[in-house]
Amino acid sequence: VPLCMTSVAHRTARPNRSHEERSVSVSKRPSGSARRVSGSTGGSFIRAVFRAFVVAPLLALVDPGMQGGESPSVTETDDAYLLRQRQASGETMGGQKRTTEASGGTCQSQSHSGAQTQKKEQAVVQKIHQSYETSPLATWVAMLARLIASALATAGLALSFGLYPVYAVTPTFLLNALGKQAFNVGYLIYMTRAGRFFHLRAVKAVHKSNTPPHSRGVRPSPLSTCSILPVPFSQDNYAYVLVDHHTRECAAVDPADPWAVSDLLERLELRLTTILTTHKHHDHAGGNLVLQTRFGGKLTIYGHKLDKCSGVNALVAAGDLIKVGETEIGVLHVPCHTTGHVVYAVLGGGGVDGDGNRTSTSGGVTGTRTPAHKYDAGSGASQLPIHNAECLFTGDAIINGGVGAFFHGGPKDCFDNLHVRLASVPDSALVFSGHEYMQMNLRYASWLDEADEATANACSQVNLRRQNGLSTQPSSMFVERKVNPYFRVRDGTYLHRIAELQRSIEAGKKKRWYRRYLPNDASDSLQKLSDDHPPHEAIELDQVELGGLGGVNTLATEKQSLKGIETLQSLSQYRHLIEEPDSAVEQTATPQTPQSGNDPNRKTSGESGEAPERERTNSGRKKAPAPGPLTL
Repeated sequence: VPLCMTSVAHRTARPNRSHEERSVSVSKRPSGSARRVSGSTGGSFIRAVFRAFVVAPLLALVDPGMQGGESPSVTETDDAYLLRQRQASGETMGGQKRTTEASGGTCQSQSHSGAQTQKKEQAVVQKIHQSYETSPLATWVAMLARLIASALATAGLALSFGLYPVYAVTPTFLLNALGKQAFNVGYLIYMTRAGRFFHLRAVKAVHKSNTPPHSRGVRPSPLSTCSILPVPFSQDNYAYVLVDHHTRECAAVDPADPWAVSDLLERLELRLTTILTTHKHHDHAGGNLVLQTRFGGKLTIYGHKLDKCSGVNALVAAGDLIKVGETEIGVLHVPCHTTGHVVYAVLGGGGVDGDGNRTSTSGGVTGTRTPAHKYDAGSGASQLPIHNAECLFTGDAIINGGVGAFFHGGPKDCFDNLHVRLASVPDSALVFSGHEYMQMNLRYASWLDEADEATANACSQVNLRRQNGLSTQPSSMFVERKVNPYFRVRDGTYLHRIAELQRSIEAGKKKRWYRRYLPNDASDSLQKLSDDHPPHEAIELDQVELGGLGGVNTLATEKQSLKGIETLQSLSQYRHLIEEPDSAVEQTATPQTPQSGNDPNRKTSGESGEAPERERTNSGRKKAPAPGPLTL
């Protein structure tokens, strides 16, 4: 029992007086403790005023944190409260004792009253125990933390103060060059073993957290000699498993999540023999060594010699032919994203006629390794029956609706990849890319050309799929040539449209401070843009190209196309800021009322402009759109 409570108990004890006498004496003459409490009221008031107006300001000057750590002090009021509670408790206990002795009742009422009194006393005692100031160690640690934070903030401000004059007088092109060099340093660090270690660690963390894949509803895509199984992993990546129909041998394409690929192979009881690596980045080649270890070092891992991909033991070159079971896969070299980036083309299963020429599945004669284009810019397409291609594994060379970053190339490499190296690939070929970027890319494409009907249609379908969490793989070369902005740079009208968009954006951007002192800066820039994209004149019929360019349009020169690619790269910095159109959200979120099939007044989706009614399951819920290539 605390000392203050013991003293209160001694002061309230009156063994020589009865209860009635004690109550009369209290009413006639205050007890000694009561006199002391009332006598100390003036002293408490003086001490409180002294503490509030003298001690507190001094503590605030010495250390503002010391006041915040203290609890309210214990005053004479607390002692008076304890005194009154103890007196009341004694009176109650005395009355209960006499009642119990007289009536012979139980002690339940005593226990209940005593428990309530004990709780009140414990609350006061707890207040007394909390009246100590904060531990000096805790106060010192808090001061140290504030000191470190202030020191870091001061150091940052000093660094900014010292570097800002340098930034202010440095031209923009030099700042861009320095930023590019800093990015290159980070890129080199990423391409080391440490980068692969952290990639695999991140993939393991996703598996441990049981996070579902970024896309569901993936289905196999059957081809003439094999089937393709997409494997979504991480935030937006894809690996693929190619299964040969005849031998059930498998090839894994870019298996950067070796655990997801291994799990799929075990569940389907497939035999992995080959790994196809499109390029060296760890989100595509990072799982090669893990799979090689799991399968006892018996896998053949293909990759281009210029990329030095992790775990590669079989180098490929442009025009090489790989066999997985009875499936033939051609190698096309498409440098831009990386120096040794390749595209794997699954060739159709045609036979061979009496003259040794390969026959396609449609019965046409293609000729063994007869080039469809005499000039293929070193891709190897001229050495393969590329117009028999049924699908392409494009890695990051073509990311559905766009292309990968130009890490080791430029606009010229991008133009050659799409319009020369892959020009002979048929429109029917499916495109399996390495990332789930199609929704973002098509929003960007719609922003560039809002009037294009094919882009709007494709964007609407992709938004519907992604709203249901479905995969957008695969695309097709037909869709890419219609809606991919980098394929459309051969369209002169399209180039003029994106040039106008860039011009309006540049006019509204905040310019560097010294530009205001340059004579005729704005007019010179506008004149330069006008010179680069002169107005289109009337064209002859032989200048019109149909298909693959979004309709009937002027055919741009290669120089104009390269300028268009530069414009697309410049505008792509705003790609992540483009919001989803409200119409797409409403179309996917607003339920449609089912209509009767016998209603003569019912309009089709094309007549009404509304989204077509989707089929319903047995429970009445709408069926999700089926995965597969988009239809335009």
